Order: sequence, then structure tokens, then C-alpha cells
Amino acid sequence: MSHPRKGAAARIRLPRRIRPGTPRASAPGERLTCVVLAASEEEWVGVDVQSGAIVRSPAERASVFAPSAPLDIVRFPLAASDGPADPARPEAVLPAEAPVRTGRLGPRKARRLLDRLAAPERDGAPLLDAWGPSLAFVDLDGSRPSVVLVAVDRRSLRLERDRDQRAQVVLVWGGMPQRLPLRDPAALEHLGSLPRRLEGAKLESALGFRPAYAVVALGTVDGGHARKELLALL
Repeated sequence: MSHPRKGAAARIRLPRRIRPGTPRASAPGERLTCVVLAASEEEWVGVDVQSGAIVRSPAERASVFAPSAPLDIVRFPLAASDGPADPARPEAVLPAEAPVRTGRLGPRKARRLLDRLAAPERDGAPLLDAWGPSLAFVDLDGSRPSVVLVAVDRRSLRLERDRDQRAQVVLVWGGMPQRLPLRDPAALEHLGSLPRRLEGAKLESALGFRPAYAVVALGTVDGGHARKELLALL
């Protein structure tokens, strides 16, 4: 899990048990308090601390969440939907105003939350309900999650560059290797001009921490498909 940036640890109550499908506040004007899981100019993901539900930015609208970093705590009121529901992002929420950073989750609470939030791993289970690297938009009906948190360890994770020198992550989950485009801004910055492959102790040294979790999500639909991407290492 990444080292926290400067900021006071906030006192918030976390859900003792996280059940997939637990309803969250959704009416316009209701407020969400979220722990940020992933944040970049393209994507934002958080977890609602009241319900344990994962939420994310609408497609190509991450900028409405303003600057934030993983494990920050932000609060914002919900806006009314400005269009039809996106079946590729059933967790999408739109703030009525810029989220306000209220603090940061301390390391111990962060570990407890992420451990409860991580999807259970089963041998042969597909990541995001798909064996391949992407899902066809026509096959999405909004009933399946578009983002998931998974546990990783040094034996099942490496960063590398493909033949076109694009950064990607290889992780083993459910006994199956997954190759995902790397979208984590911090990891991309650390990767820089480093060797083609990083794993084990070298990867931890380059990142400055030992990654224990990964945020994996469907990216923006392109050419009729939404590709699985790694948004953050925690």
C-alpha cells in the first residue's frame, strides 16, 4: 500500500462488512463521503464509506472530481443524471459541486477497508467476468461491475513494456495471468526509463512501497469495446 501524502487522518467509521450490491445514497442532493482508490485526469474511483459501494467517474469526466490522491477522503453532493445510464459504468456518480477533501485515511484503517473490499479470489474465476482483455459494449447491460479491487503480492505482479514500449501490468488472479494497460499516474512516473521489466524487490524499490492491492476497471469504450485497465496500485 502506498505511503500516505501529508494530511491529517480523518476520523470516519468504516463499514464492518462489505456486501456486494448494498445500496448507497443516490438521490440528487444526497451526500457521499468516499475514500479515493484511484485518481488521474482520465479516471476516478472511490468507495462510499457508508455502504462500502464502489463509485467512479462518468466516462471522460474524471476532472469534475478535482485533484485527489488514493486514500484521500472526499465529500460531495450528488447531481441529477445528465444523460442515460452508461451500461459500461453502472457505478458512475456525478458531483453537484467540486468534492471537498476532508482528510486522509490512516494506514491501519486503509488496510482494514481494502481487505474487506477486495474481491474473493477463486481458481479459474475471470477478472471482471471476462476471460479476454476487453468486453464488447453490446454485451454490457449495467448488471455487472465495471471496477473491482483485487489483492496482489510480489510473486504475482510485474510491470513491463510491450513491443510498442507501452507500460502494462501482468498480474496473476484466480490462477490466470492478466495483462493490463497501466494507467496509475504514480506507477507510470516511477517506471520512467527503468528496465523493461520490474518485479519483486526491484518493483517495490522503484515504487517506494510494497503493493498489496490493485484497482482494475473497464476503460472508456473505444471501437465498440471497453478494455480492462489497471488504474491504481495500493
